[in-house]
Amino acid sequence: MGRTQRDAAEVKRRLLAELDEARRSIASEASEVAVQLSPSTLMHRSLEKHRWAWIAGGTLAGAMLIRFLLPAKKLPANQFRSDNSGETDKKRGVAVVVSGIIFTLVRRAVANYAATHLREHAKNYLESILNRRDPV
Repeated sequence: MGRTQRDAAEVKRRLLAELDEARRSIASEASEVAVQLSPSTLMHRSLEKHRWAWIAGGTLAGAMLIRFLLPAKKLPANQFRSDNSGETDKKRGVAVVVSGIIFTLVRRAVANYAATHLREHAKNYLESILNRRDPV
């Protein structure tokens, strides 16, 4: 009778140890999941995967923001303009400066992206050539 109680106690102790280990494992997995599903991680992953979509969306949003911040000036009916556009000289000047800045930033981003991928492609190609073995 004492032996069965000892066996039962041993089984109970092993089960409790396994349960404790499972709880620790779940806690570590839950913390990893929390890190992977955090908004900053998701945003960073999205920016890496869909870089061009973010660039295009940011450019479009910036253009719309500029358009809303600097609306076209409405002229009275009795006032004449030398040109037929409804834009003022000030607005055209600001638009040229802003579009120049945006164009420069986009051009730089495209050049960096192309240089990075060209460098990686060239490195992989050269490594594949150098690692080839001559047929015997």
